[in-house]
Amino acid sequence: EKTFKPIKNCQPFIIFGAKGSIQQLRDMGYRTFDHVIDHSYDSIENTTERWDAACKEFERLMSIHLYNAYVACKEDLLWNQQLFLAPKADRLNRLLES
Repeated sequence: EKTFKPIKNCQPFIIFGAKGSIQQLRDMGYRTFDHVIDHSYDSIENTTERWDAACKEFERLMSIHLYNAYVACKEDLLWNQQLFLAPKADRLNRLLES
């Protein structure tokens, strides 16, 4: 639920969660703003190290002009929202097509 709230509301995100969370979203057809956000933390096995890496990426994002980052993500944000709001059958068809 907490992951899908920003998706529904067209907001970029960093996930402070289990290893592979970002990859799972990609596998579901969601876009993860890789041209703006470095999600390499998602592959770190150790929970503490993954948390630290996600915090560092968050801090990096806070040091840049967020409006420009948001604009750079706009197309992906709209894609994610449309995917989230699409009927389940449509989401499954997109997965099968990719």
